[in-house]
Amino acid sequence: MMQSSKCSAPSTSARHGSGPLGFLMTTIRRQAASSLHGLSRSSKTILTRRLSEIERVEIDDGAVDALDNGVDAIRDEIATVLAQASLLPQTDPKLDRLLTIVAEKGTMANRRLLVFSAFRHTLAYLETALRRQGVRVGMIHGNVGDDDRRELRRAFAFEPGDPDAIDVLLSSEVAPKDSTSSSATGS
Repeated sequence: MMQSSKCSAPSTSARHGSGPLGFLMTTIRRQAASSLHGLSRSSKTILTRRLSEIERVEIDDGAVDALDNGVDAIRDEIATVLAQASLLPQTDPKLDRLLTIVAEKGTMANRRLLVFSAFRHTLAYLETALRRQGVRVGMIHGNVGDDDRRELRRAFAFEPGDPDAIDVLLSSEVAPKDSTSSSATGS
């Protein structure tokens, strides 16, 4: 008999409302689902920076009182999350599976692999881990300029023997079909 994996904790909106704190907590939960190991490496910066941004939000007096109470409560949650993140095992099953897929794909005629994530911390974590394994990887996100994007797409389309070829392209954006998808994969 399978046990339910649902948590009995109150929903984010019940605990933090639907304002800035609720949004922050929902975003953090989505980031953790994307890559818990990637999030844990940047969690202190992410959590404390976003909390500071929320504290500076200009809102009316009634909302400020509610926000002050919420910020105090969330500080404790942030401390708990950071403590738990430090206890994560070094092994990352999602990363291990991706490395297996990359290795399998590398033996195929079309060795290219395009990986999407909405979160830059996930992309940065994957880029570092893939490079550490000797994988030729590139990354496109919102701060990558047009010229660099074009160069990355070209490198992604190069033949495997080309020393400038990229085998894995990480992206935070879904590109138009006529740019990355069709030209890089030859479809």
